Amino acid sequence: SYTDKYGDYSEYLPSGTYRLFSWGDSKGAGGGETYGSPCVINAESSTATTCNLTLLAPNVTGVAKINGVAIQWGQVEFQPDWSIKSNISRRAYWSGIDAGTFGANMQADTYQTSIWFSINGKYNRVFGPKCVVPETGTIACDINLPGINLAYKILDSNNSPLTSNVYSSLEIKSGDSWNWSCCSYPDGNLRDGKFEASIMDGEYRLGVRPDNASVAGSTQLYTFTVESGTVKNFAKEGSTETITAIGGVYTTKLRPASLTGTV
Repeated sequence: SYTDKYGDYSEYLPSGTYRLFSWGDSKGAGGGETYGSPCVINAESSTATTCNLTLLAPNVTGVAKINGVAIQWGQVEFQPDWSIKSNISRRAYWSGIDAGTFGANMQADTYQTSIWFSINGKYNRVFGPKCVVPETGTIACDINLPGINLAYKILDSNNSPLTSNVYSSLEIKSGDSWNWSCCSYPDGNLRDGKFEASIMDGEYRLGVRPDNASVAGSTQLYTFTVESGTVKNFAKEGSTETITAIGGVYTTKLRPASLTGTV
């Protein structure tokens, strides 16, 4: 069930005992995922049962910006930093962005943030900084992305430009591990096949991927680094030959498929 702008909702459920659960405030204004107290519903009654839920206050808040401008709408994901070994049960969390702000209630851990939002009509997921959530108290984990510093297009394995049915994933190096995020897409209306991204400093692996079997080719990985906001050493994974951006745009290409079949 969805709430309106006042937080009100209504739903039909058979008679029984239930507990409400909310993923949290999708507007990012404050309030993390929460379970409510048991609620007994009598579906035969002429009066609806009232079951209210108070969201837990966030222990993580922040502001998300790109090139100094607040991101109006999107989503922040907090993924455990897999380079840190732990014996505790670990999980990811999500928070909506509303006029730049976000918040969530999360267990103590070190998280790699990533943010999903739109740049020039292109939906992107890129990495933010790490966020260390303490056992007690609150923390601010702001995300300050640079301006657009990476643009690329994708060719299929026959060298034909792809404007649809294609997407990309991104990984960031952390210790001896790679933290993974997905997905980014070209503009579905312009159909120019151009991807644009705002990438913070770090060591990265980009995966260009077909969306379905009608596209000639399979996933190809590329590696690069970002230093002081500048992309460097962009190359096919395993190659020492770097690729030069033409007109500020890198050209990537799907790998020829080595396996096909029908399921």
